[in-house]
Amino acid sequence: MRPNGVLRFRSADRNAVVRRITLVRTTGVVRREEAAEQVRQWGGDRAVLQGDNLHKDIEEALDGKKLSLVLDMLGGTPVGELAKSLKPGGSIVVYGLQSGQVPAIPPKELIYRGLSLHGFWLINWIRTAPRTEIEEIYQKLGDLIADGSLSAAVEHAYPLGQFKEAFKQSLKSNRTGKILFQLGAGENLADPGL
Repeated sequence: MRPNGVLRFRSADRNAVVRRITLVRTTGVVRREEAAEQVRQWGGDRAVLQGDNLHKDIEEALDGKKLSLVLDMLGGTPVGELAKSLKPGGSIVVYGLQSGQVPAIPPKELIYRGLSLHGFWLINWIRTAPRTEIEEIYQKLGDLIADGSLSAAVEHAYPLGQFKEAFKQSLKSNRTGKILFQLGAGENLADPGL
């Protein structure tokens, strides 16, 4: 991806992260207006609500430009709508299937417009990449975390003893951040009651 390219996310919290650490312009697709506002607050360029007119809404947000890359972790029919907004030769990278549906892309988009569909699973990259490349990437990520450029919103950190509450909260769709476990000096990991 070259600087000033246009990138689109369907898990829009990644939108702002990429925007902050690259020169790529991002467009996030979200399901709730609160999430759209969150993307904008975190530094994302554009946020579009997923709805019945997704292709049209993306076109309006792009103001005549075309996407270079779509990163998707949900799957389903919206991927095909987003494919229509890719420039010829553009790519779709799927790194999850949270909806449980395969990405529905009309074959004509792949054949006649030269679009490509790729899968990405981090562990596969870790298994095949040279160790020096992995170390370099993780060092860069560590540096970005250390200088505050890369972070994740945390809604709540639970002690291990409250794991049931943590799991219940993690399943809610309207969260504002990650749900974490907090390991403290007082936690007894050998306690069978946990």
